[in-house]
Amino acid sequence: MTALLSSRLVFILAVVISVYLISRENDFRGMRLSTAIAVAIMSFAATTQLNYLRNANYYEAQGISNRWLMNVAEILAYLGTPAQASFGIANAMGNGSLPHPWSGVSDPTHLLVPTYFTSSGGGGGGIRYAGLVDVAPNLTTNSIFADVGSQSGLAGLVLVLVVMFFAAILTGHLSLYQNYVALAAGALIYAFAEVWRVYLFNAGILHALVLATLVAAIPVFTGAPRHPPARNVSAN
Repeated sequence: MTALLSSRLVFILAVVISVYLISRENDFRGMRLSTAIAVAIMSFAATTQLNYLRNANYYEAQGISNRWLMNVAEILAYLGTPAQASFGIANAMGNGSLPHPWSGVSDPTHLLVPTYFTSSGGGGGGIRYAGLVDVAPNLTTNSIFADVGSQSGLAGLVLVLVVMFFAAILTGHLSLYQNYVALAAGALIYAFAEVWRVYLFNAGILHALVLATLVAAIPVFTGAPRHPPARNVSAN
């Protein structure tokens, strides 16, 4: 239960899908500044507690005992590491220090294979980037650009764009439905929201969310009643 409650993925997924669902019925352009600030404060408080449950021992070992400062440090790592990794790999591509910048060292088609059909772990930042980028080895979701670019080169990055193109078409199509099917678009939007740091389009969790939503919507298409039939009350 602690692992579930402390999962930032669950929290961010819930926030993204909630914003998507609300935006289907409301226009955020009319949101008051005070409302936006209140939402930001509540989000920071929620992530502070989730981060404390998950990483308190790690930060205490680093000399940080205040849970609010722990969250600030986590946000800096969460946002700063992808930028650092991306700039580092881009620089390596530009100055020729990255071997095989076009084809990379691994077949880019692995990006099309669902993760539940593979067993590769990926490794930490220091191992993955072979010393080209100074990233802590315990950080693993650093940047799609850095991860794919360093492993599969420019060919892999082009393939990511192709996958995102078709995923965007599918997302737009699913969002047009006015029933449970539209929820699947929310799951795909979450994958787009995380695309700056981690590639989720072949991830089992994304496929499970989309499939579960579509299965739940089957009664809509089979004609099964969604509500108990009304009683037929005859007039006396």
